[in-house]
This record gives sequence, C-alpha cells and structure tokens, in this order.
Amino acid sequence: MCVEVCPQSCIITEDIPYVIMQENCLHCGNCYSVCPAGAITFEQLNTIYQTGR
Repeated sequence: MCVEVCPQSCIITEDIPYVIMQENCLHCGNCYSVCPAGAITFEQLNTIYQTGR
C-alpha cells in the first residue's frame, strides 16, 4: 500500500480520503505506482510539486 512505500511517511490515513502532506513529499512516485485504487495520479503529483497544493 502507498503508506508503506512512502520514504517520507507523508501520507496521512486518519480519514478518507488519505492526505499527502505536500511539504514533505519528495514526488518520487512510489505511492502512485502501488496505489491499488488508482487514487493517486501522476498529474496530482505534478500539481503538488509545481504548486505545493
């Protein structure tokens, strides 16, 4: 699952949907590649990287 592969432990799973803490995200794509639901898209990671949101 995405939480286990995040090197920064920046995925918060307390609520649904899960939240990626952008300020800690390395934009490595590990979460994207293993998400069983396809909830994380490459476009979302790019948006987080470019805008910080």
